[in-house]
Amino acid sequence: HPNVAAVEPNYVIDIGEPGASLVSGNAGASSPAPLPAKEGASLVAVLDTGLSGDVEMGDLVKGSLDATQPGTPIADPSGHGTQMAMVVSGMVQPSSSQAIDDQGVPFIAIKAFDAEGNTTHFSIMESMAYAQEQDARVLSLSWGSPVDSQFMEDAINAARESNLFVVAAAGNEPNGQAMYPAAYDGVIAVSALGATGELWENSNYGSFVDLAAPGHAEFPVGHNGPAGYYAGTSI
Repeated sequence: HPNVAAVEPNYVIDIGEPGASLVSGNAGASSPAPLPAKEGASLVAVLDTGLSGDVEMGDLVKGSLDATQPGTPIADPSGHGTQMAMVVSGMVQPSSSQAIDDQGVPFIAIKAFDAEGNTTHFSIMESMAYAQEQDARVLSLSWGSPVDSQFMEDAINAARESNLFVVAAAGNEPNGQAMYPAAYDGVIAVSALGATGELWENSNYGSFVDLAAPGHAEFPVGHNGPAGYYAGTSI
């Protein structure tokens, strides 16, 4: 058709690939008290599985959207998004991290993944557009796929041209293969360090990776499992 410039499949992404995996359970892990938001801190958009209403995060939450069911209150059936929001906000500090602070980072929670932990490229692009509308400064993407996509790369580039920093997980298979969106130019791709500061044995690596950061943390909520100690490049 003369009005169609380009076509590609609406690829599916599974949150499990670079997600946080249980190392040891601890059903008694307590939720930390919410921190006051740091004045002047950049707003972070967490595009993930949502945010649980069982965790009190106070005024750190500056907005939310369920992109899978617009108009419904946000929830988090798997827990992964809540884990990532707690790390982003500073309420949970990864093991071996030196970034202890008594103030938190404000964020908006965007539920881009459904109850089965899947999303599509179109849903992600809609979520990114919402983040830009809310004046987010950072996109936190703790997921990825080995499938390259010109449409997704164009969307990432558009976000960066709007002065957003894009940070993405490198993946939890140490095969050296590119994961997207982490491998796109200009995206800060993060691999994981172990509990004592060495490269985590399951962390991906490669020329597309920009830095390694602590990838182990103890959470009061689980990811499709109990509360406890989790590991992953998503952290």
